[in-house]
Amino acid sequence: RDMRAQAETARRVLQRAAAEAHVDWSFDVARGHPLASLAASATSEDTIVIRSPEGTPGEIGRAVRSATHEVRADVLLVARGIGVSGLFAAGTSHATRRHSAVRTAQPVVAADDGSSIGQACSGFAEALAARAGLPFYRLPITGSDMAEIAAAARRANAGLIVINAERLGSDEDAARLSAAAGCPLLLLGAGRDPRGTIINTESQ
Repeated sequence: RDMRAQAETARRVLQRAAAEAHVDWSFDVARGHPLASLAASATSEDTIVIRSPEGTPGEIGRAVRSATHEVRADVLLVARGIGVSGLFAAGTSHATRRHSAVRTAQPVVAADDGSSIGQACSGFAEALAARAGLPFYRLPITGSDMAEIAAAARRANAGLIVINAERLGSDEDAARLSAAAGCPLLLLGAGRDPRGTIINTESQ
């Protein structure tokens, strides 16, 4: 009964959020480990949202790797204590902004190593920032050091880091990067060119 009640609460929250955003939605309940089940049911058209308290860094990392490497889905990872409610407030309607906390717009930043994948990641992040009415900043990186990327993101006061999942090393890198940077992390599906994948929300 408790699980059914939790599922119904989650369904209502999703319904309300989707209605406010004017997007189609569906809701399913699955058995099994939540993160593993979520990753297994994803498709390349999906963006999975994971909050770090839902598992250990290793569990989160395995789910991220499964989703981004096996089905090429994108993953929005939000570490413990980090909120996302005001992330895109700058680009929302006046009616939506009335109910959002007033905050300085934080940039969308892209981790770019100069490779074709890094440049495509920057292009995606820049277009996303433009759609949301947010600043954009390119983080030039030279390796896979998550501490270096997190430090650069903090200096840029990043509101969101966009990075291709191929940049990650160990399974725990994603959770550690989001926590250390102090902002959400959008991991683009590995081996997939993200150019042209932004949906024009104005026409929906």
